[in-house]
Amino acid sequence: MNLVQKFQRNTIGRDFIVGDIHGRFDLLDTLMAQVGFDCETDRMFSVGDLVDRGVLSHQAVDYLRHPWFHALRGNHEQMAIDFATTQSGANFLTSNGGAWFVMRSLEEQLRIAEAFEELPFAFEIECDIGAPCGLVGVVHACCCYESWAEFKERLVSQHVRDGAIWARSKAVHVAGVDKVFIGHTIVQQPHASENVINLDTGAYRTGVLTCAELSNPLTIHWTSPESPK
Repeated sequence: MNLVQKFQRNTIGRDFIVGDIHGRFDLLDTLMAQVGFDCETDRMFSVGDLVDRGVLSHQAVDYLRHPWFHALRGNHEQMAIDFATTQSGANFLTSNGGAWFVMRSLEEQLRIAEAFEELPFAFEIECDIGAPCGLVGVVHACCCYESWAEFKERLVSQHVRDGAIWARSKAVHVAGVDKVFIGHTIVQQPHASENVINLDTGAYRTGVLTCAELSNPLTIHWTSPESPK
């Protein structure tokens, strides 16, 4: 099981971290065009929850094949894995936007679940955003510990992995990294509590998909809100 995936500094392009996509890959395409994303040199990191609620959830596996796109496992990926392997909990998954998955054949469910099982629970990215560590961490929901090193060490525990994808973050500062980027809990605008930054701006219902560019200084980009339907 891949718990933490580490990335060296991008010396030829830029790095971005995007909030919960939830099937709005159209908004991701818009955001990439907006920032002038270069697929040859830039990298896009996702905090997880690629699927459910948005109408393009089926495109998630296609994006995972791109060499420039890297995603964490969120609770919605985990729900898909659990359903595919047990064939139970259809009502729970459907009520959380997963009808697109439930309606697929078992063969296709297992194929998608296999791709999701390869997703790590955390990223550690070398960068230069003006702070002393030269590192940022990324986790879907909650780091759960005040030390990034302790969090990584304890990810061997199922309890800690569950917290990483399900817990509502209470951490305001995590030692050992310059920033920790999370999603999972919708905020009206990117929210920072000391060095923990939430990028989930509810794209599937607001049309606002947000990403952070790991530049010096840190730069936040987002798509324009959609008109209520």
